[in-house]
Amino acid sequence: MLQSIRDGIKGWISTVIIGIIVVPFAFWGVTSYFSGGGEVTVAKVGDGEITQRAFQRNYQNRYQSEQRRLGDAADQIDERALKYSVLENMISTESLTQHVADDGYDVADEQLVAALRENPYLQEDGRFSQTRYGQFLAAIGMDAPSYEASLRRSLRVGQLQQGLTDSTPVADAEIDRLWKLQNQQRTVSSATVDLSELAAKADVSEGEIQDWYDDNADAYWSEEQIRVDYIELRVDDLLGRVEVSEEELKSRYEEDKDRYVT
Repeated sequence: MLQSIRDGIKGWISTVIIGIIVVPFAFWGVTSYFSGGGEVTVAKVGDGEITQRAFQRNYQNRYQSEQRRLGDAADQIDERALKYSVLENMISTESLTQHVADDGYDVADEQLVAALRENPYLQEDGRFSQTRYGQFLAAIGMDAPSYEASLRRSLRVGQLQQGLTDSTPVADAEIDRLWKLQNQQRTVSSATVDLSELAAKADVSEGEIQDWYDDNADAYWSEEQIRVDYIELRVDDLLGRVEVSEEELKSRYEEDKDRYVT
């Protein structure tokens, strides 16, 4: 029977059928078709595994994000390339997760709660909303314990990434110089001089004062200075204050009319 099937599907039809069967197997593995609904492992990273369910959840979230980003051009999404991109990202994350766990990184419950409360997508009127949290979990297809465990792992990885980002290479010479600056010591001696006591003991004659002045006369010279007091009078300012009657004008004219003759 198998021989007759093989003989009957030669040519391009057989190529199409084999392609339809082989491509999913190549990406998911044969066990995904015969596991009877069990958990399928997509990739193994160290002691950990990436399951098909986790991969599919991440892929769907990424795919929907790309659809929103591209809008009308969403049909240009290369699903195969996107799947490999998601898988590579999950492998990197799992590798970092195992690394921080081995190095003792940990996240306290208080930090986890703070991260949930500070997530703007889980807030309503500026406060954490249990309703929003439930809607968020339903949207990503996870229950609260699974999501919080995932968030805790992400926060651990974030500690490592932040440490690498904030760190700066320092040369040995700089470290040595800093250590010397921080640990250097100084020996200081001091003496307090009371000028009032010295002044009471001082006995200076007029002759000594004069001699000192004569020897240091240049120190008591200052540049020449002049002080001037003056009043500025403006005709325009004064005209506004003068009031002259017609009779006064005629009288002044009669007294000095010779000045107005040419």
